[in-house]
Parts: sequence; structure tokens; C-alpha cells
Amino acid sequence: MGLKLYRRNTTIQNVLIVMVFSLFFLHILYAIKNGDSALNYTAFFELLQTKWPITLLFVLSFISVFFVRAFSKYLLFAFFAGIFGLGFYLFFENFNKIILLLDLIYFFVSFYFMNLWNRELDEAVYSPNFSLHDVEIRPPFSFNVTLETDKGQKINGNLTNWNKSGLFFVSERPFQATKKPIKLAVNFEDLIFEEIGLIVTKFGKGVGIRFNFNDHANNFLGWKEFYKIIEDRGYRSKG
Repeated sequence: MGLKLYRRNTTIQNVLIVMVFSLFFLHILYAIKNGDSALNYTAFFELLQTKWPITLLFVLSFISVFFVRAFSKYLLFAFFAGIFGLGFYLFFENFNKIILLLDLIYFFVSFYFMNLWNRELDEAVYSPNFSLHDVEIRPPFSFNVTLETDKGQKINGNLTNWNKSGLFFVSERPFQATKKPIKLAVNFEDLIFEEIGLIVTKFGKGVGIRFNFNDHANNFLGWKEFYKIIEDRGYRSKG
């Protein structure tokens, strides 16, 4: 069983929306070229059939983004490039400047969301840094970490991956993940760093936790302070 998603943030939702919009955008370009109405839904569905490679790319890309798969960035790039390429081809057919302008705007929009998606995939919550086949999970460093659920259950564990906005926590024993806010505490050099977060992914005995820095634990030392300390000292995960 692979990575299980508990929450999809606004980045995932926005990328999916842009993908759906891209198909309608292509339909609008063809409507401009043919002097047709953009509200002609029959023409839209005919376009999906005639341009089936783009439709297929859309389906594959949509599914891979929805489930946040690592290879989704390649499919997404191919999909965006295909839409842009078809728009450029339409421009060269009759040198319509409106089509060119719209296609260039689409290029910058898709480029922005492509970069946004690449950064999302780099988040620690999607990279456990261990395999389900590992006999023993060996984190890069030994941190004294405790996860506390909303019911007061405390689970000891360690970190296998981390960045500024989140981390991947692996427990010493299996536990039931919750969709409610949790508190993560790190005991480092007799100092307690606490932060409130949400479990967004699960993999084996580990969970990916993204922090909501608007919700503060009862401690002035939080994840940002701990992250700065370990970064300055060279404690870096492999992810």
C-alpha cells in the first residue's frame, strides 16, 4: 500500500482547477479560429474526441495530481505543453493575434502552476524516506519526538524527513491516524519545541504532518525555532 492522503490542500485543488480550465481554454481558442461560440458544448465534446491524446493526458495527469504521485510533474508538464503547443499551431494557421496573446498568457499561467506543483511535491509530508520493505527504519538523526492526539494519546517516535512547513513522523508502534489537529513536541537539549499540525498523509507506521502556524501550542518555542536550530547545525534530512 502506498502513500495515503488524508487532506488535499489548496495547491492541489488549484492545480486540478487549472487543468480543467485548460480544456475549456483550448475549446475557446478553436472557437475563435472557427468563428464559433465558446458556449457550443457540442463542439467542446467533439474537440475532446478529435484531440484524444490531450484528453488522455488530461485524465492521466488529473489522477496523478489528485493522488499526489511523484511522476505527476512529468504528466502535468506534457499536458500543459500540449495545450500550449496546440494554441501555437492554431496561431500559425491564420496568424490570429488574439489567439497568440491568449496562448502567451496561458504559457505564463501554466508555468506558474507547474512550478507551484513541483514545490508541492518537494514537501516533506509526501516523502517518508523509508520503504515498507525496510526491516528497520533508521532516521538520519535521533530526535526525541512525541505526537499527542486530540484525545490525549501520546505516541513516541522520530523524524525521517522535514522542511520549513512540515515533516514526516514515524512512530515506535502503529497508531490510528486522526483528521483532527495534533500536537507535536520535540525534546532537544532539554528544550521543548511544540507545534500544532494536521496529519495529511500516512505511510506504514509514519504520518506526514503539515503545520498550521496560525494555531499556536502553549509554548513560545515552535517548529520554526527548532527548524532554524537544526538547519544551522547541519541536521538535514535526505529528502
